[in-house]
Amino acid sequence: MQEFPYVLSEYEEINPLLYKPINSTQRIKYTCFNTSVNYIVLGSTSGSIYLFSRKPCSFIQLIPLSQGAVSRVLISPDEKTIALTTTRGAVCLVALKPTPKLIATSTEHIHEQINCLCWNDNSSEIYIGDDNGIISVMVLSIFTVNSMFQAPASTLMNLDSAIVQLCFSSPLLLVSTLTRCYICDTVQEQYKQIGNKARNGEFEGNSKVQEENFPQIFCARPGSRLWEVSANGIVIKTHQFKEALAMPPVAICRPNDRKSIYHKQTEQTWQPQSINFSHLFVVAEKYLFSYTSTGLYIIDPAIATVVLWNNEFSNINLAETIENKIYLMTSDGEFHCLSLSFLDSLILRLYNKKKYNECLEICLLYKVQLKKLVNNTEINNICDIENKLPLVRDDELPTLLHPLVILLESNTKIVPKKLESGIVVVNDGNSDLKNEEHFRRNSVPHCSLQNKESLSETELKIESKRESNLVTDSMNKMRKSKDTNCNTTEETYESKHAEVSETKEEVNSSKTITQRIQADLEVIYALVDNIRPSMDEDELEKIILDVDWKMDVIKDSYETLTELTSFMYEVLRSVELYYFNALLENISMQLIQSTDNENIIKQIMKAFININAQSYGRDDVVLSILLPSLDRQNWNFVATYAKEIQDEQCLFCEKSMKRGNNEALLNWTAVIYEIVKKEGPDIAMTYLVKLEKALPNVPIDRNIFQSLIFTKLLYQHGMKCAINFNSSNLESSEHNTMCSTKIRDQLVEVLEKDLNKPINRNIFGNGPHHWGIHYQNKLSTCPCCTLTLQTPVLLGNNGIAIFSCGHAYHVNCMIEKKLTGCNLHS
Repeated sequence: MQEFPYVLSEYEEINPLLYKPINSTQRIKYTCFNTSVNYIVLGSTSGSIYLFSRKPCSFIQLIPLSQGAVSRVLISPDEKTIALTTTRGAVCLVALKPTPKLIATSTEHIHEQINCLCWNDNSSEIYIGDDNGIISVMVLSIFTVNSMFQAPASTLMNLDSAIVQLCFSSPLLLVSTLTRCYICDTVQEQYKQIGNKARNGEFEGNSKVQEENFPQIFCARPGSRLWEVSANGIVIKTHQFKEALAMPPVAICRPNDRKSIYHKQTEQTWQPQSINFSHLFVVAEKYLFSYTSTGLYIIDPAIATVVLWNNEFSNINLAETIENKIYLMTSDGEFHCLSLSFLDSLILRLYNKKKYNECLEICLLYKVQLKKLVNNTEINNICDIENKLPLVRDDELPTLLHPLVILLESNTKIVPKKLESGIVVVNDGNSDLKNEEHFRRNSVPHCSLQNKESLSETELKIESKRESNLVTDSMNKMRKSKDTNCNTTEETYESKHAEVSETKEEVNSSKTITQRIQADLEVIYALVDNIRPSMDEDELEKIILDVDWKMDVIKDSYETLTELTSFMYEVLRSVELYYFNALLENISMQLIQSTDNENIIKQIMKAFININAQSYGRDDVVLSILLPSLDRQNWNFVATYAKEIQDEQCLFCEKSMKRGNNEALLNWTAVIYEIVKKEGPDIAMTYLVKLEKALPNVPIDRNIFQSLIFTKLLYQHGMKCAINFNSSNLESSEHNTMCSTKIRDQLVEVLEKDLNKPINRNIFGNGPHHWGIHYQNKLSTCPCCTLTLQTPVLLGNNGIAIFSCGHAYHVNCMIEKKLTGCNLHS
């Protein structure tokens, strides 16, 4: 497995989305922002705060306040409360649920500049640090939330210089000033200085939690250094990054980058950098992120290395990190969202989202690294295209990139390890980043049990039958050989043994294929099982693209296995229906109503049609709606497509369709009658003329002309009713009998015996008289099972029950539902 480098990308443009609520005014400006798992909150010069969902970035609501321009804002860990400070030094707490409202205000730092806000882990306390070195705490109780009364803020510490950063890891509060760092035990109410040497400047500290749940503390020092500190305030070691920063900066990958960036990847020499890390944040739960006036820096403190740095931003005003995302606000008010990813994961994600141009750009930008990590044949074809880009069509890019994508996907496929407990652990490769872990987990099988217990019932039957047939064939050959020569020689025995061995190999080969198919399908089932109603657009789109991609790969991979064609169709269709049902059942109505994501909309429509389309008969209805609206040019396409259908060619994939009855594919007579019913005889005649010109030899039943004539007569007398002379719609005993087949046969036999002449069986299901009573059936389906009344299995020996209201039921359904009357009336 190759270790791919980290990259920074910006494919999520949040700036126009965040500015949408204030685009109509020039007076209001954003002053600060903060991010959490689900929200982005912005403070403004008007004193109000603007709340957005983070994934996807969309405006939720405006929370109006009148305490003055907002200078700092911070969402609590439980996302129920927002703390904010104003330019005049007031601190406000705003509850978000059930409705946003101001619940507490502190004037402890009035007329002072507040530099820092920090929540404790359980969202019950907020720590405030100002420019005079004073730290206070506000306690948020249930009474405060309910606005019953407010506990006053109290001063916690009074230090020698301005507070520049606060960080909490229960029960410790890390405080960083212009000169020193302190650890404060909030339970014991004691604090201790870290180290003995003072510093001068905005050096900040941060802590992150290790596996042992002891806080790991890092404090910035001058000259590209960091102190690693124990929980009791003792400096464990000093990390020096001056030499580690002697490396070229990485470029931020963005859509529609100019091709000139490909030439940036040259062997440049960079001198060691002496910088001061003014702010420290945790990104991807294991790295430290900092920024200065010269760039962005991501550091791995565990091994004292620089993961990457970038010098494209020199005016950063504020920064926030959440998961593997870095949010920036520049001094001119622009917002950016950067993602820290592995190179191979970024390429795969762009490819799966069908962003082939961007995917190619990334490959060319990082061609030096890819050539070192990937088989030369796979990447050279892509690199060779660089000088021919203007000649390359967009539809050629997927084919060009596909070999590399397959190779990158295989990079993460590691043999699962089974623990003593029976749990199978899959090594997800480079899955250090939280979001990358999800992506990689969906790219490999979670647990592929290579035995029959992992196969579905259908596959077991197919495999068992195939294995049985192979063994039977082998035994027949052996018996035939034995009959030919009863004196079995050693040569004959070896020949037979070879035949059996060959048969076993064939059986094992079939088993291997079905197991491999099962392993591939498990990946899709795992993806589908991740669909949840609470998903945002990005998460849902990713699953949709992943499922489509993997279905296409499976279809292409097993296309040559002609002996398994029927089997592959059945299992893939089963997966599709499972996927479509899960999608329709779990997608939220709110997302359907609000989304304009093309991939999501198309998939929902496809799922709806697949689940609800029960027969090809629906094509008649669809065509009757579409065809009358076509113009002359479109009718030329109709002729072309009809010819392709007649030649058994699929209109979508252009592959051959092997069907028994071509005429059944398009019933033009049924289409015309549907138009008669919907639009009337005049429009139907106009359509018929166009159809005759486009397809002169199209077969049309003569009864459609009778239907047109009589329907036109009714229209002229004010009765808009379509008359159908189609013989297949006439009541007949074969398709439309209202009588049990067994009873009908018995009745025919008795009548023929009594009358001594042949009886037409159609009389028992044709016309308004039935078994001596006069009836008028209102529905052609059973209200209990919604199946047609002519369903042979349900007719059985009991037949139909007809009520005076005109509704008819299968007697079998009434017995099952324990009905004694029509249940369509209250």
